[in-house]
Formats: sequence, structure tokens, C-alpha cells
Amino acid sequence: AFEALYSTHDSKNKGTYRREFKCDKLDEPGFRRILSHFCFQSYFKQDYEFSEEKLLLYLQKSISKFDIIDVQPCDFFKDLKNVICLLVRDGENFKFSHRSFQTYFAACYTAERLNDEEQKRVLYEYVLTRVWSGSGSDDYLEMLNQISCERFVVNLLEDTNLDYDLGDLIKEQLEIKNDFVNSSVDGIIEHKKEIYELANKYLNKWTIERLNKVDQAI
Repeated sequence: AFEALYSTHDSKNKGTYRREFKCDKLDEPGFRRILSHFCFQSYFKQDYEFSEEKLLLYLQKSISKFDIIDVQPCDFFKDLKNVICLLVRDGENFKFSHRSFQTYFAACYTAERLNDEEQKRVLYEYVLTRVWSGSGSDDYLEMLNQISCERFVVNLLEDTNLDYDLGDLIKEQLEIKNDFVNSSVDGIIEHKKEIYELANKYLNKWTIERLNKVDQAI
């Protein structure tokens, strides 16, 4: 969808009227890099609506991330809003014209810009803090699976051997101060092999393998 929106409005395509990009020295891959970083940062901070001031701060950080010169946050914002129309006004704030754009580009950044260790940490924390808390109800994992299936499976489903203190992570991210919940989570992680075997043994004519990879991981 992004490629269609971008090419439709690209002023360099001749023959019909096109709105001109303010960031006219930025090619499509560069535009996509900034956009994906912005979406990744805002998605994981669970920011879905933005004041103009907050948007410009996000975009400045994303532009600086890639050391891109001759691009101003205000111009990039205008292109998102007026040219490819990914952002729309909602009262005094702005939001994505569809939430799936933010989710998709957050997944793109995860797949394309993070190394394996960084991706494992992001995915592990996502499952712990958003899936288990009930706030990860969109298609982020499924989109990531579609973009980079083999790498996604390895980094999410295989043991990561990361040095995590599970209790500290849960307490910090979810603010859970409940011994029962913490012990339950620890128990699931510690005994996941036994739980897997029991589910396959006693669920009549049904096995965990029938689930897709994302649901198995969750």
C-alpha cells in the first residue's frame, strides 16, 4: 500500500499532476527508513495519537538516526499528511489514517534494521509485556512473520539464552506486584516442555502443532 501511495504522488512521475514532496531530495528507500523508525518508536511507546509537537520530536529523532541531511521534520510531516496521506487530523491531534500502517512499519523496522540479538530482545519483551498483558491485540507478530518468516521463527521460537531477570522485567514493564502472578509466569517458563507434552497427550485429536507459529509462541 505504501509503494502505491508513494508512487501515485511522486512528483517525479511525469504525465499527470502530482503533489510535490517537500522532501524532494529524499528517495523512496530513505523516506521508508525514516517512516519505519518513527513507527517503531511510537508503536512500542504505545503512542497512537500525536500532537504536532510530539510528531516533530519523533521525526527529528528518526532523521538523526540515519544522519540524513537536507530533510527537516516539518517537511517530512507535511509529506506524510498532505502527499501520501498516512497521517490525518483528529481534533487537535494527528493519527495514522489506518493503525495497520504504524504496525506494519514497526514490523518492517524490526525485520530490516535490528540485528538478531536486538530482535530477540524486542520480541521477548513484546510477548511478556504486551501479549500477556492483553495490550498486544493487533497484527504485529503476524506481519513480522510474513515479512521475515525464517528469521522471525528462529528469534522468537528458539531459546534465546538472553540474560533476563524475568521477575524484574515483569515488575518494571507491567508493574505487577502479585506473588501469584509472578510465580505462575515463572512456572510456565520453567515447565514449558512438560506443559507442551501434556497438552499434546490429553487434548483429544488436537496438537499444538495445529496452531500457527505465532500462536504457538504466545
